[in-house]
Amino acid sequence: MLPALLLTLSLSQTSVPQDQHAPFLGTATCGSSTCHDSPKPWRNATVTMREFWLWQTRDPHARSLETLQSDAARAITNQLGLAEPSHEPACLTCHEGRQIAEKSESGDATAIGCETCHGPGKAFLATHVGTRSTHAGNLAAGMYPTTNAEARATLCASCHVGDATRRLSHIMYAAGHPRLRFEMHSWSGAWPYHAIEDRDYRRRKPIPDRSTMWFAGQLANTESLLTRLADPSAHRGLFPELSLFDCHSCHRSLHAKSSLVRQSLGLPPGSVSLDSASMILIGAALKPADPALASRWHTYERDLNQAMANRGDTTALVAEGQRLITETRTAVSAGKLVANTEPACLLRALLDEAKRQQPLPRPSAEAYTMTLASMLIGPNASLVVDPEHLISVQADVDALYQANDPTESADEALRAAKVDATLQHLASSLPACSS
Repeated sequence: MLPALLLTLSLSQTSVPQDQHAPFLGTATCGSSTCHDSPKPWRNATVTMREFWLWQTRDPHARSLETLQSDAARAITNQLGLAEPSHEPACLTCHEGRQIAEKSESGDATAIGCETCHGPGKAFLATHVGTRSTHAGNLAAGMYPTTNAEARATLCASCHVGDATRRLSHIMYAAGHPRLRFEMHSWSGAWPYHAIEDRDYRRRKPIPDRSTMWFAGQLANTESLLTRLADPSAHRGLFPELSLFDCHSCHRSLHAKSSLVRQSLGLPPGSVSLDSASMILIGAALKPADPALASRWHTYERDLNQAMANRGDTTALVAEGQRLITETRTAVSAGKLVANTEPACLLRALLDEAKRQQPLPRPSAEAYTMTLASMLIGPNASLVVDPEHLISVQADVDALYQANDPTESADEALRAAKVDATLQHLASSLPACSS
């Protein structure tokens, strides 16, 4: 039954460019001086025409192959007995920009480039360069809909979190690969954006609001977790893939003076909990607009963790989770959840849930930190903070990042205490919720 469930989950996702079959033409096709690397703006252009330059000079994806040529990457593959990183399929699946079908073929590897995000050029180039080109026409021809929040989240999460094709295992973590930490809303805010969202842009393309983008990212993270849980090849013997769990359930000091057991899950000491940070955040954010749906998310996270801890059959729970994701996506797209929710109420709901979850596990604390940063001080900030409190809020957000820095103390109880105290102080700087 699991393979059929996995198929259902896969079909629920948009097919990302690397999994499509139309040929890639290469970044040079997009980045010529007559197209997206023009030395000066076109007179009637609707975009900057410097997109290739921005990618090449400021976008970390342009250096994805350099990562594989580092000593650190070679140390990881040496530990695993694998090939040179720049030739190893397990590395190239995310660090190289070509399609999955082409990665096993000869030819120079390419960085994560234009087509990796926007789709195979062969499919839509003729339409794209035509004199009557429209965004709708490009999408119909095969351009990937990055302006759609759900599609963008699925694309980003496919590598930054993982999916049925691209996975980072516990073995790779043990060999030295950095732990994946991703929150689409905040990462998008820090992005070297290569589009100008002016009036003309808004006329041609939809721009998801901040809440829609945030929900899309959290739901994509949750769907990634469920997809990998449903994949029998991700499990080793009696044990599930350990990278799906909160690493610090095990990797923590045994000399801590306080327990790190999450009382909200009802698990006994010694249990290992899933990395279900996105479920916690989704449930918290839903509470002001739809308390019943929020409660279902909290109950679901508890039931799924208990089933995993007791080695129960999670098939039905994974299917239930997918239905919950679909229902939430529908509600978000219909504008039912956040349209009438004050930003102050949303922030209060998030902080109240963090208090209920004390001690907040590290993955959740990291997700909270990135979410609060983008909502309060980042380019996507909701602007709900009184100017006289901005310095204090900035200091609190910086303190949250520092507390969760992996190079800081390994004492998880000390880290959790710092996070909880900082969140309480942050709450004192935020406006009251009037609803």
